[in-house]
Amino acid sequence: MIQTLQKLVELQGLDAEILALGQRMSAIPDTLRKEQGRYEKAVRELRKDELARAETEERGRQIKLDIESAKDHAKQLKSKQGQIRKNLEYQALTAEISGAEEQVVKHTTALDQLGATVKELDERIAARKHEVDAQKAALLAEAEEAKKAIAELNVKLRRHRQIRREVEKTINQDALGLYNRLLKTRAPRVVVPVVDGICTGCNIQLPVHVLSDIMKADRLVTCETCARVLYLTEHLGK
Repeated sequence: MIQTLQKLVELQGLDAEILALGQRMSAIPDTLRKEQGRYEKAVRELRKDELARAETEERGRQIKLDIESAKDHAKQLKSKQGQIRKNLEYQALTAEISGAEEQVVKHTTALDQLGATVKELDERIAARKHEVDAQKAALLAEAEEAKKAIAELNVKLRRHRQIRREVEKTINQDALGLYNRLLKTRAPRVVVPVVDGICTGCNIQLPVHVLSDIMKADRLVTCETCARVLYLTEHLGK
């Protein structure tokens, strides 16, 4: 039975490594998704700034039309000044001309402000494009690394599973069946040592009769609480 315990512990070590390899493989897509998320965020921010720039340019074009319209209106009004004889009408026309000229100044100021905004957006867009390119390169590099890592992990998994199959052949079917059933609910620790009379799987003090059965080492003994297979380290030379 000591030999069976040794083989089960060996099998457990292989299963722990297989589990760890599987977890590492499962984590790779998560890493890629995070890199993809960063890239997509950078693209969204770039598109947002590009849209803002396009909208700002459109407002600028409209303001230029408004400036030309105000200038034309002021010019038309001024052409009428020489035709007016009444003082009140002249004053009203002068006030209207001033209003048109003020509109020109107002629109020109707004156009200058939009120019500054466009310049700021151009600088930000350039930075965004640089970020997008960097994120794309990082994503492609990460994908290539992931491909290599998955290939290497698959090789290791196949090797470990082959070794596991070889070890299984050396264990009697009853013991192997018990181990595999427990593996479904107790992985990765199915076979655990007893330390100071305590099951290290569930940290419960073991009854005297269970400890006595473990010491005999003539059959597999399981914990009455967690059902794990128990052993004494001195039996396995550990």
